[in-house]
Amino acid sequence: VESDENICPLCHKDNSCRVVAINDCWCKSLSVPEGLTKQLPDNIKNTRCICKACVEQYLNQQTLAI
Repeated sequence: VESDENICPLCHKDNSCRVVAINDCWCKSLSVPEGLTKQLPDNIKNTRCICKACVEQYLNQQTLAI
């Protein structure tokens, strides 16, 4: 059973964050947009990582909206 820290709060899939385990994770090289983090409830912000797929999907939607 995975802990909540390993679950993306948006899509509820594995967020693949390995920053605690290896201190070298994809999330260190890709900024999570503020507009995406604003979608999270306050009690979850800064406690769980949004997955790379959700970040990329958000960025693609923003690019298409321009």
